[in-house]
Formats: sequence, structure tokens, C-alpha cells
Amino acid sequence: MSGLDAASLAIYGVLAIPLLYILARHGWPGFLGWLFLFAFCSLRIIGGAMALINGSKSSSTAIISNMGLSPLLLAMVGILHEARYYRTPKFSNKIEWLLVIVIHLIITSGLALVASGASSFGAKEEKNKHDEIFVKIGIMVLVVGWVLVCVWTLISFLPSQYNRDAPIFINGSKLLCAVLFSLPFVCVRLIYSVVSIFSPSKDLNPVSGSLGLRIGLSFLMELITVIGFTLVGLATHGIRRQVQPSKHTRMRSLRATQGEVETVKRGVESSVE
Repeated sequence: MSGLDAASLAIYGVLAIPLLYILARHGWPGFLGWLFLFAFCSLRIIGGAMALINGSKSSSTAIISNMGLSPLLLAMVGILHEARYYRTPKFSNKIEWLLVIVIHLIITSGLALVASGASSFGAKEEKNKHDEIFVKIGIMVLVVGWVLVCVWTLISFLPSQYNRDAPIFINGSKLLCAVLFSLPFVCVRLIYSVVSIFSPSKDLNPVSGSLGLRIGLSFLMELITVIGFTLVGLATHGIRRQVQPSKHTRMRSLRATQGEVETVKRGVESSVE
């Protein structure tokens, strides 16, 4: 199955380049989302390289492969937060960050459990029972994380959750729609992981199972999600400049205002004389 591993290495290697650009351009409001999306691509690059070197059935490859869903979910949370930031400039910052932190902790807990037991999906014939339990609990925690992201995304479309007069409402809406677009694809990917973990069939193994299932239910679902986010990220690359004008622009505006004041003063003085 080195063909799929090589394709994953090459494709995500290419996608990582525009993601770095997007990360730099979007700035602080979208920092977490785009950073985790870049981290996801990095994991897929590392996983593809390790699979080519050590084989797709090695325990290290299994761990890297199963860790990929967590940064993708965390990226969705970060981009959703960025979308809400621009669509609702006056939202409660404390409540917003509390939600972000809680969902991050849930997804990170799932990641830790999956990573600790993911070696059971390597080439071992006899799987450690404790590893299997950790993976099963971890993947269900990730499902809970996806449900929370889904609910939060749908709530964000309610009239009370946005302000159409916000300066960056349109670009914020593009980011929100990107998160909504990604939800069904990540859901399919999660369902495949759940079925593969709870099913005894070797064909469903997410690391060494059927190539067709891995491509259709794992590789393509993740790739479509990343490409969707990347395209929207590039389309909104100037979003930070729209909120924070450059220093030169502010200086020009200040000078223009001062000039207008001086003109008014001279006009008043002339009228008095």
C-alpha cells in the first residue's frame, strides 16, 4: 500500500505550503485553527514517510495514523472561533474562550487515549486488551468532540449569534460555511474509525485494512476537508487587514483629519475678519 502512503506524503506536502501562508495572513484570531490544520498535514506527511520506511503495519505508523483526527477536529474548533469573532465582534470573550478550552480539553483527552492504545492496530496478532479499551474510549471521546463542534456550528447560524452590520461579516460567514461543509466528511471519517475499532474484521483496520475502504472512507474524507479549508483560507487571506488598517493608512487618515481642522480654522478666522 505504499502508493497511498506516497500520495499522502506528496499531497499534504504541497498543501502545507499555502497553509503556512494562511496562518501568517489570518493572524491571531485564526491562529489556533490554522495551526492545527497545518499540524494535521504535518502528521500525514510524517505518517506517509514512516509507512514508506517502516511499512504501514508498524506500531509507530499506527499511532501516527490514528492521531490525525484530533488536530483536524481542533482545527475546526479554531476556525469556527475565528468565524464567530468576525461575525459577532461584540460576543462575550470569556464565554467564547471557555467553550473553546472545554472542547479542546475533550478532544485532547480523546487524542491521549487513542495514542496510548493505537499500537494495537499495528502488525501484532495478539492485541493488548488494555490498548483496545483505551482506543475505544478515546474514539468515543472524539465523537463527543465532533458532536459539540456540530452543535456549536449550527447555533452560530441563529440570528442571535451574528451581526450583519459587522465589518467582516461576509468573510466570517465564509469561514463558518467552511466548517459546516467539513462536518459530514469528518463524520464519515469518524464513523469509519468507530466501526474499524469495534469490528473484528481485518479489512476494516484503519492502518492495514482494505485499500478501497482506506481511500474512500479515510483518505478522501480528510483530503476534501483540508482542501475546503485551504481554499476558504486563501479566499479570506486579507481578513486581518480589513479589521486592523495598516499604520500608514491610519497615519494618512490622521493627517487628512488634521488638515481638515486647519482648513476650518482658517475659514472661521477669515469670516471673523
